Amino acid sequence: MNATGFPLLEGRNLQRSGPYMHMGPARWRLIFQVKDGHVCIMLTGGALGGTTIRGFLNWAGEHMEIPAELTATEWEKLELSDLIFNEEKRKLLDTATEIFSRFFILHPKKELYERSLNERLMLAPVSTIADIREDIQLDAREYFTPVQEMDGTSLHYPGAWAQLSKTPLNVNRRAPSVGEYNDVVYRDKLGISQVEMDKLASASIIPRPHPASVKTATMFLESFWVWVKLKSKAW
Repeated sequence: MNATGFPLLEGRNLQRSGPYMHMGPARWRLIFQVKDGHVCIMLTGGALGGTTIRGFLNWAGEHMEIPAELTATEWEKLELSDLIFNEEKRKLLDTATEIFSRFFILHPKKELYERSLNERLMLAPVSTIADIREDIQLDAREYFTPVQEMDGTSLHYPGAWAQLSKTPLNVNRRAPSVGEYNDVVYRDKLGISQVEMDKLASASIIPRPHPASVKTATMFLESFWVWVKLKSKAW
């Protein structure tokens, strides 16, 4: 999101940093390994980030000894600029990071996430596809929508990203199969003859569509043009 400004402001392109965040000369960890995966936490100072650091230090203190220098630090008053440019302050964050690395590995991400929500700490689980599929919020919003596939089976697709009362969003059509719209793209749009398309398919340059997908694509296009004609009359 902020990568486009880097060449102008810093004379370089923004590079991926893996589990770390780079800010100026400083680098600190964002992604931590937990008992069953990973979580992301924003380790910064100030009212929001400082509260998160203190909250996790207090929680970690239930399982291990925390150095006195960390508990005595007023994290809420620690500015982000201090963490970037003040080496001594950054060493405090490095020490806290070591504590968190030993603490998080003891707990599953669901437990960490739920307690973080209750205590208003800035933590988010690094979710797998299975995690997202089982997310209680997405389930409550009926985000995943069953869509019938070409063979008659039903798969759940990502659905409407917003629940709109007057203009509802709908997901009621499956993704096209490989080669399903060959005729529409290569013949109708690009003007390639059927003979040439057969040669390209024989040379594995374009995929051969599944017979059932050709029938489905034809039915869809026919239905679409019927809809267009009906709408044209209504307009």
